[in-house]
Amino acid sequence: MAGYNGAWTGPQIDEAVRQVTNKDLPADGVKFSDGQTFQQKYDAGQLTGPAGRDGTDGQDGAPGEPGTPGKDGAEGPAGPAGRGITGVTYSSETNLWTITYSDGSSEQVTGPAIPTQLSQLTGDSTHRTVTDAEKSDWDTAATQAAAAMPKSGGTFTGTVKAGGASYESPTTYLLRNTRLASSDTTPTVNGEICWTYG
Repeated sequence: MAGYNGAWTGPQIDEAVRQVTNKDLPADGVKFSDGQTFQQKYDAGQLTGPAGRDGTDGQDGAPGEPGTPGKDGAEGPAGPAGRGITGVTYSSETNLWTITYSDGSSEQVTGPAIPTQLSQLTGDSTHRTVTDAEKSDWDTAATQAAAAMPKSGGTFTGTVKAGGASYESPTTYLLRNTRLASSDTTPTVNGEICWTYG
């Protein structure tokens, strides 16, 4: 069989196949009916069988590089118009703030709690609450202090007179009442001094 170079067809091919099965024959020693050898047909890619079944899917490959960014989309429609504040007023009677907007709407907001009694206020090191009586006393003290003669001295612009007898004790250093007279005059209060001139 190894030396056969003729062309077989039909039953002869089947017989030849049976005879060469499990035999070691060179590819160029087997010829087909068209005169080409097995080797020639193999080299020409003519000895292909029917397509086999698809194999199982392989594992996913590594992710590719990111693509070029796409173009910006079209600009969307304009949103609804906003509203601005056109006015703010406050009512002390109701303690309400009224806010008016550009679209014609308005709303009211309650203001902070306003104390209505002195006891509701809290003082600190720089602020304190006073009663009407305290304020009156402070005003009086400020007026008297402004009119008083300073300890460093000054000029009296009016008459200065010591008090009654209790302020004229003869044995105590005091500011005493004195007066000038054209004749000897007896003081009316013990401790008073009368001067005679002329």
